[in-house]
Amino acid sequence: MKLYERGDSDEGPTFESFVLSFGAGEWSVWRLLIFLAAGLTLAGVSASFLYDGWALTARGEIAQARVVRTNYDGRTKTINIVFVSGPVGETAIVERLKRRPAQGEIVPIRFDPKKPSRAADPQASVVQLWDYIFLPLGPAMLVVTWARWNRWRRCRAPREAPEDP
Repeated sequence: MKLYERGDSDEGPTFESFVLSFGAGEWSVWRLLIFLAAGLTLAGVSASFLYDGWALTARGEIAQARVVRTNYDGRTKTINIVFVSGPVGETAIVERLKRRPAQGEIVPIRFDPKKPSRAADPQASVVQLWDYIFLPLGPAMLVVTWARWNRWRRCRAPREAPEDP
């Protein structure tokens, strides 16, 4: 791994040369754009999950809901509910469950009054470790893009010729 070699820039090692020393300096423009889009998308998904957890924690209210359908067979255990108190008649899918209620059972549900479909089991954890996992990808890809842009711009800038005495 090459962090810095004399002649890379006139002023010595820079943050840009450090970032690009990890292989990103050799990426094509298309590859860089694809990785940037993917990083920003995954960071946005993580931010969305974190916002949902924050909204349930900050504004959450408890209401009663009837379990209309259960899905305990798949990888993600979910229930479909219809509120019988609070936002009566609203429906939601609850993914984070502490226990597995039966179909037709009345259960307490934490919901966001501004968006009742944002709901969770009041005993279950609202935010999980997986919600944070992709959050650093967006800023990291922006730093790589910034470093590549600076290197491209510096390479295209006309260099002053040294003066002969």
